Amino acid sequence: DLSRYRPAPDDWLVAIFDVIGSTQAIEQNRYKDVNAVGVCCITAALHALDGMDLPYVFGGDGATLLMPLSGREAMAEAMLGLQQVTGREFGLELRTGMVPISVLRERGVDVSVGRFVLSSSKSVALFAGGGVQLADHLVKDVEEGEAFRIEPKDESEEIADADTTGFSCRWR
Repeated sequence: DLSRYRPAPDDWLVAIFDVIGSTQAIEQNRYKDVNAVGVCCITAALHALDGMDLPYVFGGDGATLLMPLSGREAMAEAMLGLQQVTGREFGLELRTGMVPISVLRERGVDVSVGRFVLSSSKSVALFAGGGVQLADHLVKDVEEGEAFRIEPKDESEEIADADTTGFSCRWR
């Protein structure tokens, strides 16, 4: 029911986290690693933005969330730190990026968000309008994505690990 969705603020961003080569990793029975990185994305993002109540979706091999522009610098630091942790701890690569919602609207798509309440203490975000899909495409695109991806400027850049405090994995 799209009447229950609301447009995301024009000055917000869509943040994208994506495990590169996740299909191949899953085919190698590394689905637990891929899923763990996806959960770490959400944990690190929420820590970076001081626990703000933000709409996000866990994608299995990453995550998507909406965030205010004011958090861009903190999120970029967390994304770089999480790329480092992902490589070191899981042997996987993480692609990250942020796309302004205004850019998506200029391209003819929208970002609307809904909240589905599961219980008195639990809800999930739902996105509509095609903007999240376009943001994902833009971050992954070899040429167009360069403007949106968050990557280390050079190999010598010192990067602090992302804060994943609270992450737990019950798989053995």
